Amino acid sequence: SIVKNLFRGNGYPYLLTETSNAWVIAPEKSVSGQAMLASDPHLELSRLPQFWYAVGLHVKDSIDVLGITAPGLPFFVMGHNGQSAWAFTAGGTDVTEYYVLKTNPDNSDEYYYQNGFQPFDMIYDTINSVGDEKIAFTYKTTPFGPVVNETQENNEAVALYWVGFDVNLNKAVGSAFDLTKISSFETFQKTVVGLGAFDANMLYTDKEGNIGYQLTAPLLNHSNNFNLPVSDFTEKFQPEFHNLDKTPHIKNPEQGWIASCNNLPEKSEYVRGHYFVDRILSIEQLLNSKDKLSTEDMMSYQMDLTNRYLTRFNADFAEVLGRIGQTEKANMIQNWDGKCDSASHETALINIYLVKLKKLTFEDELGTNYASLPARWIEISKSKQVQQWYDDVKTEDVVETYLDISSKAMAEAVELCQNRSWGELLYLQMEHPMSIIPVIGDVLNLSTERVSYEGTAGTLNAAFSRMNSDGTFDALAGPSWRFVIDFADVDQATMVLPAGNSGNPISDHFMDFFEMWKTGKRWQVPISYDKVKNRAVSTLVLSPIE
Repeated sequence: SIVKNLFRGNGYPYLLTETSNAWVIAPEKSVSGQAMLASDPHLELSRLPQFWYAVGLHVKDSIDVLGITAPGLPFFVMGHNGQSAWAFTAGGTDVTEYYVLKTNPDNSDEYYYQNGFQPFDMIYDTINSVGDEKIAFTYKTTPFGPVVNETQENNEAVALYWVGFDVNLNKAVGSAFDLTKISSFETFQKTVVGLGAFDANMLYTDKEGNIGYQLTAPLLNHSNNFNLPVSDFTEKFQPEFHNLDKTPHIKNPEQGWIASCNNLPEKSEYVRGHYFVDRILSIEQLLNSKDKLSTEDMMSYQMDLTNRYLTRFNADFAEVLGRIGQTEKANMIQNWDGKCDSASHETALINIYLVKLKKLTFEDELGTNYASLPARWIEISKSKQVQQWYDDVKTEDVVETYLDISSKAMAEAVELCQNRSWGELLYLQMEHPMSIIPVIGDVLNLSTERVSYEGTAGTLNAAFSRMNSDGTFDALAGPSWRFVIDFADVDQATMVLPAGNSGNPISDHFMDFFEMWKTGKRWQVPISYDKVKNRAVSTLVLSPIE
C-alpha cells in the first residue's frame, strides 16, 4: 500500500555511513604554495531531499563562514571561515563496552552489584501506532548502561556502556558552535575534542600553512584486549579514559599531506575499532604521485574510479576462474588495472562474485548479518585459521572447502553476469518518499530516472551498492558533498551537492546540482562579504512588524 511504502527503508537510513574521504595538503606540496583541503563525506544518495544543506553566514566586519549543515542544526558541520578549514570522516573507534551482570535466580529484576543484589532501574515507555493503539515496553538500566540482552538459563544480563553517557552536552554543543571561530591548530584541537562522543577523524588546514589531524572521540581504556564482554569488573563501576596525548593527532608531517579514508589512524595499543583499508591505498598513491598538487588534482582524485585494493587479489580471482574452465576471463582479470568505470566487465564479474562468495561462506552461520561484514573479509577468509567458515553447516555429509565454495560462487557469478559491463549492472535513482503517490509524484518530478552509474565501495568516487536477484546493483550511498579549497584564494573554493540545496520540490534548486555532481563539475563559492553580496541573485529581507 501507499502508506506502507511511503517511508520504506532501503538499506542506508538517514545517518552517517562508516565511510568518507578527506585530505589536506601542506604549502610545500601545493602548486599555489598555500595549504589545501578536500572533502567528500559519504551518505545515502537514493533519497530526496539530500542530507546536507549548503549555507554561508556573513556578518559585515564580523563573521564569514561557508560550508554545510543539516536542516535543524544551528551550526556548521564542515567548511571554512577564510582563516581555516575543517572536514571529517567517520572514526570507527570502539566507544562501547559490554558488561556481563549476574542476575538473581529468584528474581530476574535484580542483579549483583556492590556486594549484594540490587534492583534494575526500570524505564517504562509507549510507542504510538496506527489508530489509538499504544505499544507499551519496558527496559532495564544500570550504572553500566542499559540491558541489551538477558539469558535466564545462565542468570546473566549484558549491559552496554557508551562513552556518550559521560559527555557534557552543553560543552559538546558549545564546541560545535566554536568550530566557526577556529584560526589555529591548537584552537582546533581543543575545540574538536570537546565534541563529546562524536567519533570522527577531523582534518584541518589554515591560511598560515598548517595542516593537522585529530581524532575527536575519547579513548576508552578497555578492560580486555579481545573485544569480549567484561565480567571481572570492580565492585563500583567507573569508566576510565586514556589521556588526550594518547589520542591520535598530528601537525605538519614531513610527507606534506594527511588523509583519512576511515583507515586506522595509527598503530597503537590505545586505539581499537572498526577500520577500512581500501580507499586509503588509492589516495596515498595519488598524493605521492606528484611533487606538487593543484586544486585540479584534488577534484580529479575525488572522481577517481580505480579500486586499488581489489587488484591485490587479481591472481586469486583468476585462479578460481581457471579452475572452472573460464580461461579467457581468467586472463582478463589477471591483467585488470582496477578501473571501475561503466565500461568495465571485470568490475561487473568480480562484484557479483564477491557478493556470492560472501553469502555462500557466511550466511549459514550468520544469517542475514553476513551482509554487514567489512571489505577485509576477503583477506581474512583465506587464512588457515578460518577455513571452517567454508563448511556449509546445512550439509551434514559433506565438508566444503574454500575451493568448493569459491568455485561455486564464481560459476554462479559468470552465469548471472552474462558478460555485461559495470554500467549495465549498477544504477542510481534518487527518490522522494512521496514519489510513489500517483499523479503527485509525476507532476512534481519527485524522482530521477534510474541512470547507469559507476564506482565501487573501494574507489575514491565511491558507490556503495546492493545487488538485486537479477545481478543488477542499486547504488545507495556515495559522495554527499564535494569540497575543495586552496588558501591561495579562499574565494575560489568549490563545492557541489548530489541533488539541490532546496527540499522544496517546486523550487528551481531542488535538483539543480544533479548533473554537475554526476559529471564532476563544481560550483565556485566566494566567502568575502562584498563578493557574496555582489553575486546575489535574490535577497530576502525580514522586517519587524511595526
